Amino acid sequence: MGAGKTTVGRMLAKRLAWRFIDADTEIETATGSTIAQLFLEHGEPWFRQLEHETIRQLLTAPSIVLALGGGAIEDDRTRSLLLCSEGTQLVHPISPWWSILSPQALSSSPFWKIFVFDTFPQCESIQVVRLL
Repeated sequence: MGAGKTTVGRMLAKRLAWRFIDADTEIETATGSTIAQLFLEHGEPWFRQLEHETIRQLLTAPSIVLALGGGAIEDDRTRSLLLCSEGTQLVHPISPWWSILSPQALSSSPFWKIFVFDTFPQCESIQVVRLL
């Protein structure tokens, strides 16, 4: 929470003219419970399964920017799903969002210059995008 995934995700979606979706919001809407309540009531393994299935379904939608909670990428099944889904790029902020989106940073560098592209060896067609 507070990592800037919604702020950065919405900006990226707007720039690409794509739809922005937050996986946690989708889960909360579908279940009528908060993520914290789901963890408390059902435990982490149950939640990670629900999260995995939700992300799997969301990845079928075209042209989306999908924001994930921090634990999603740590789940082996979900990480594999993301890395090997055709056309998927992962954005991982390695700088605080407030420094990336500061007026100075945005005025001194075009939006796309804040990305560095790396290739994941296990999935030839996948690139990981890291925000600098």
